[in-house]
Amino acid sequence: MSGLPERARVGLLIKPLAFFCVGSGMPSLEADITFYTMPIMAPDGPVEIKVIPGSTVKGVLRSSASRICHLLGLRSCKELRPEFISKAHEEGVCDVCALFGYPGSNSPSPLETTDFYLVPREEKAIEIFEKGLMSSLVASSAGREAFRTLTRIRLWDKSLTVAPGGLFTLEVLNPMWLFYGEIRLYRGLLEARGARLSWENACKLLMAAIAEMRFYCLGKKTMVDAKIVGQEGLYVEGPVASILYDGLRRWAHESI
Repeated sequence: MSGLPERARVGLLIKPLAFFCVGSGMPSLEADITFYTMPIMAPDGPVEIKVIPGSTVKGVLRSSASRICHLLGLRSCKELRPEFISKAHEEGVCDVCALFGYPGSNSPSPLETTDFYLVPREEKAIEIFEKGLMSSLVASSAGREAFRTLTRIRLWDKSLTVAPGGLFTLEVLNPMWLFYGEIRLYRGLLEARGARLSWENACKLLMAAIAEMRFYCLGKKTMVDAKIVGQEGLYVEGPVASILYDGLRRWAHESI
């Protein structure tokens, strides 16, 4: 269809509402569970920064889309295992998988999610969106003062008593810091799947998933808020899309 953009680009802020951790799986001398760290090349040499992996955000958005899609009249197969997904798609790819991709697909996912990087304030995120993510990445990274180590205990599920060896330490980010990242949706890849999901519905499903994520948990079971600080090519017209977009341009938990 002519007149539609080749891609949509969304600049998204994520704000954890409590102590927050995305575990790296790599213990250190500082904590048993450390915050996910990514090495990047800075002007003065390689540095390591704390990020939320894009795959983590995309996975949470996919789960949110599966829970909310029926309100838009869209479908989710709700399957995770490849052999079950193939069977569920015998009569056509479901709308959630058409947007987010699925194992065994012959074409790449039309939805791309960058890693999410710490920024000190909302204005910095807007600047990053306008100038490009990587150019402002290192300068916006938070220092060690934003993190602390907490001690926790692990409980047995049945007895709710402390498990043997259940004392552990966790590296967490202090509440109310901001992460910025981008979501990109490619129309050509969406149409290449031959799915029934239109460009308009794909944009609405993406926005609905972001809205639903604001009442869900990310990382080690921390509620987060989310806000769109910029967009290009996203379908935001019509009663449903405009309401979703207007709601996502402000925080859902303003009073927290």
